[in-house]
Amino acid sequence: MNALTDSQRSTADFFISYTQPDRKWAEWIATTLEGDGYSTLMQAWDFSPGSNFIIEMQKATAGARHTIAVLSPDYLYSAYAASEWAAAFALDPTSGQRRLIPVRVRACQ
Repeated sequence: MNALTDSQRSTADFFISYTQPDRKWAEWIATTLEGDGYSTLMQAWDFSPGSNFIIEMQKATAGARHTIAVLSPDYLYSAYAASEWAAAFALDPTSGQRRLIPVRVRACQ
């Protein structure tokens, strides 16, 4: 749960993409991964207050090895979530590297 430096962000194992209603799920996922020795990056823990949100998201999606999309109806209707998962998908459109890992936390289509 420690904030990552810019160099650590470029090598984080997982960027956790979520919306505010699913923050508890995102934190649980990140805590579980960190407990297993992986590095994580998520807005609530790693983005500085007052920083440029768009630039921070771009750095996170471009730099992390994998993006976990915390799927819920709120996530699918979020204006920002689509660009986050799309950035990971664009880097690995055939999913050969598992850049985008969806984790459904509530029923949605």
